[in-house]
Amino acid sequence: MQHKLKDSSLLFYYVIAGVLFVLLKLFYRTAETDNLFFLLKPVASLVALFSNADYNYNPGDGFFYEKMNIIIDKSCSGFNFGCLCFLLLCFSAFRYITNKKKRYFIMPVVLVVAYVATILVNTSRILLAVFVNKCISFWNVTSPAWLHLGEGVFVYLFSLILIYLLAEFVLLKIMPTNEKLA
Repeated sequence: MQHKLKDSSLLFYYVIAGVLFVLLKLFYRTAETDNLFFLLKPVASLVALFSNADYNYNPGDGFFYEKMNIIIDKSCSGFNFGCLCFLLLCFSAFRYITNKKKRYFIMPVVLVVAYVATILVNTSRILLAVFVNKCISFWNVTSPAWLHLGEGVFVYLFSLILIYLLAEFVLLKIMPTNEKLA
């Protein structure tokens, strides 16, 4: 679908979303593990639920799972994925919503959707990494760092594509015909 800016107000919303993205990235640069508790705690709880492993929270360090010998910290927060997900969903939604009043409500809604998606996708990524580690350790081989990185790239990229396709489908189905951009 080709899209051209029909009015300058759409550009305004793209800029606002982009500025918010940059501000979130600046926050992350200086954030410590404890500052990301809002992302780490739900992920840690879901990982514990699905892996049947208890964890301890160590301030400054993160969530430690003794049974699996892993720690979920800032680098495992999924914050960058959440920022990208937010931007992707904003840009998708802005293309379909022409009503200026409705556009004001898009960013908070998208922020909540991106937050929930980040928690679910990040939990899946961590559980996959634990599973792969178990499979590799069965043969008494240590998991190389590039494998862990590759798992993350695969899960995050696949999830962003899936979220984009789902957002496009939902936006096409729920928007009245006169709300869609040509």
